[in-house]
Amino acid sequence: MRNIRLTLEYDGTDYVGWQMQDNGLAVQEVVTTALEALTGHPITLYGSGRTDSGVHAEGQNANFFTNSNAPLRAYVMGLNAMLPDDITVSSAALMSSGFDSRRDARGKTYRYIILNTATPSALWRRWSWWVFRPLDSEAMARVGA
Repeated sequence: MRNIRLTLEYDGTDYVGWQMQDNGLAVQEVVTTALEALTGHPITLYGSGRTDSGVHAEGQNANFFTNSNAPLRAYVMGLNAMLPDDITVSSAALMSSGFDSRRDARGKTYRYIILNTATPSALWRRWSWWVFRPLDSEAMARVGA
């Protein structure tokens, strides 16, 4: 069995988060369905971590085991052809059998974007929190220190 690591990014706006749930569509479910179509067998996809509903990810890793001999490029190009536009695979790598995306994760970075403008932005509405009132940048710096 080959252990393949995928590096993913997604706009989580339309998903209940990473992990499969009964209350809606999850990113893990969408990627798993595409992987099963590509490999021709059931897949268990292990993520490096979970995200909440509506949360986006950049550089999230996941791994799965397969007996498919498809080249790594097929997992990038093939999955990107099958996945919706809000989920993409940026790379695929062959890992040792002991690799586990969750246990081998080295860290996570969270980024919060505040759009501090007089009017909201149609382009940034999914990726920022719009605040029209002036911000106290000195107080924010003290809290973040």
